[in-house]
Amino acid sequence: MKLKKLLILSGIVFVLLLVVYIKNVAHKVQVAKSQREEQAIILIKDEPNIFSTKIVIYVGDNEKDKITLVKQNNGEWVVENKFGVKARKDVVDGILNSLKGLKGEVRGDSKSVFSDFQILDTQGAHLILKGAQDKTLTHLVISFKKPNFNQNFVRLSDGENIVLTDRNILSMLGLFDKRAKPNANYFSDYKVFSFDPNAVVRIELKPAKKRSLVLSKAGGSVNLWEFEPRSPRLKPDLSKIDEFLKNILGFQALDSLDPKLAKYGFDKPLMELKLSLLKDKKAEEIQVTIGSFIKDKNAYYARIMPKNQVLIIPDYLIKNINRDKSYFLKKKEKK
Repeated sequence: MKLKKLLILSGIVFVLLLVVYIKNVAHKVQVAKSQREEQAIILIKDEPNIFSTKIVIYVGDNEKDKITLVKQNNGEWVVENKFGVKARKDVVDGILNSLKGLKGEVRGDSKSVFSDFQILDTQGAHLILKGAQDKTLTHLVISFKKPNFNQNFVRLSDGENIVLTDRNILSMLGLFDKRAKPNANYFSDYKVFSFDPNAVVRIELKPAKKRSLVLSKAGGSVNLWEFEPRSPRLKPDLSKIDEFLKNILGFQALDSLDPKLAKYGFDKPLMELKLSLLKDKKAEEIQVTIGSFIKDKNAYYARIMPKNQVLIIPDYLIKNINRDKSYFLKKKEKK
C-alpha cells in the first residue's frame, strides 16, 4: 500500500516538474520571439504609389548609366532616358508595390560587415524614390548576394542596419546579376498609338508619290464614313476602316530617339498620317510623319505629334499605314 502511494506521489511530482519545464521553454520561446520582433524594422512607411514622382535606378557607383522614371501630371510614367517614351505600367507598379510597407529582420548592424553582405555603395543596386520638389523620400542599397530567390539584403543608404526582406526587389528592376546594368528598354513601352478607335472622325493620308486620301465621318460623330470629296458612287468599306485603325493600334516601335536631332528625313517625308478624334466634345489630333529608311534595321524613322517623339518603326508596319483608296473601297455586290 505504501508503495502504491509512493508511486502516485512520484507521478504527481513528475507532472508538476513537467509543467514547470514546459512553461519555462514556452517563456524562452516567447522571449526569443520578442527579441526577433524587436529586430524587425520597417524601411518604408509611406505609400510609394501615392507619394513617389520619380524613380532613379543605378548599380554601384555607375550613376552615369542610371535609369530615371518620371511621373507626369496625368499620372502616366515616362522613361526620361528614352526621351520621354511611356514607361511600362506593369514594371512601375511592380517596383512600387514591392516597396510598399517594406520591412525585414536585421542581419547586420555595422559598416564593418557591409562587404560580407556585398552591400557597399560600390557593390549594390541603388533605388531612389523622390517626391514633390525632387525631395528624396528613400534611398535603398540592395545587395546582389541573395539567401534565396525571393529575398534581398537591403539597407538605407545613410544607415548601418542590413535588413533581410521577403521581397525580390532586384527582379522588379530587371537586375538578375551583379554585372547587369539597368536597361532602359526593359522599362519602356514602345506601343506607338493609344487612342479609342470609336473616337476617330477623320483619317488623312498623304503619301509622297500618291494622291492624298481623306475619310471622314458624316456629322462627325455617327458611324457613317465617306470619302472626301464625297461621291455617291464610291462608298468606303466600314470593316476596312475598322481593320486599319485596329492594325495601327497594335504597332510596336523598336526604339525611341532624340527628337532634337535633324537627321531623320522629316523635311522630305515618305508619307504623313493625321487622325482627328472627338471625345467628350474635345477635339484632338495625332500626326505621324514617316521619314528616312534605315537599311540595317529595315525600318523607318517616325515622328509622333503632339508628343514630339521620334521612334523607329519596322518597314512591315509602315506598309499597313501606306494604303490607297482601293484598299478602303467597298466592293460591289454581284447581282
